[in-house]
Amino acid sequence: MKKNQFNNDKLFFHTEKLRKVLQGEVINPIVYELSLSGVCNCKCGYCCCQNYNNNQMLSIEDINRLVSQLKNNALAITITGGGEPFMNPHITYCIKELKKNHLSVGIISNGLLIKSDDIPIIIENASFIRISLDTVNPKSYKEIRGVDADLFRLKKNLQQLSFQKKVMNSGILIGTQIVYYKQSVRDIENTINFSKETGIDFIQIRPIDNVPHTEIRQNSRDLLVHFKELNYLKEKYSTPEFQVIINDKFDELHLQNVKKEYYQCLGANFTAAVGHDMDLYFCCANIGNPVFSLGNLRQESLNKLLKTKKRKEMMEHICSEYCQTQCRNHKMNKILYQLSS
Repeated sequence: MKKNQFNNDKLFFHTEKLRKVLQGEVINPIVYELSLSGVCNCKCGYCCCQNYNNNQMLSIEDINRLVSQLKNNALAITITGGGEPFMNPHITYCIKELKKNHLSVGIISNGLLIKSDDIPIIIENASFIRISLDTVNPKSYKEIRGVDADLFRLKKNLQQLSFQKKVMNSGILIGTQIVYYKQSVRDIENTINFSKETGIDFIQIRPIDNVPHTEIRQNSRDLLVHFKELNYLKEKYSTPEFQVIINDKFDELHLQNVKKEYYQCLGANFTAAVGHDMDLYFCCANIGNPVFSLGNLRQESLNKLLKTKKRKEMMEHICSEYCQTQCRNHKMNKILYQLSS
């Protein structure tokens, strides 16, 4: 498998944009998170979007409008939540339209609603797909994700994705994810084994994020106790064909260095999000939160909303009331702060 693509080193591939940001300019994002659905078939206890989900979904007209603007403004789109993207009946249409317009497509899903007919479309058009799995213990799955586990279907979908990748000679990366919440180390090891047996490329393990205005909090004590064990599992199960990725958020927790020493959110120059309501949002962790909405794309153009005074002001001052401790832009913000100091 190629080197872990889910890190922030890629920031340095865009030297001209990086130079402009460090000189104080506001630029257009490179990567957008896209929420196709405000509805989810899971009820995950750690979900940062749970307070903002609703019955809205993007229509084909919405998708066409978005693609026509994103193709001139972005390099990559990650289809994610909000809700579960495969709840939207137009998801495969969206995937194909994005790829047809030369946008790299990533997909994050719980994997339960993927149909056999979807799989060749995913393999042909996406650069990665990551299935949020968390556990393969049926009791734990129900406790964490709020629904009964259909492990047979999940395994079948992962196996079919892996098989189709080989048949189509595709470069797509296929993986699963564990959000470290309440699981035992043995549970995590079983989930790694389950994933590896399907022939996929990787599994990522990351801690939950602290989410303001909720009871969602990291259990730092357990994280510190299990840090060495997680790295042991990484060494035990990683091979050239299958990679166990320990998210670098664990390093901060282990070193007890989880803090925002920066006061600006300069990372938001490189990312933004489009919600299932067609609002443009400052960041993906707050899709649906009106505080972070920059306006509606059914009423205004993407370029106009990216140039709003509100976006610039939100970059200049961290919104600590709503910001997660280790958000999507956290590592980028730390890098940019160090480069600008």
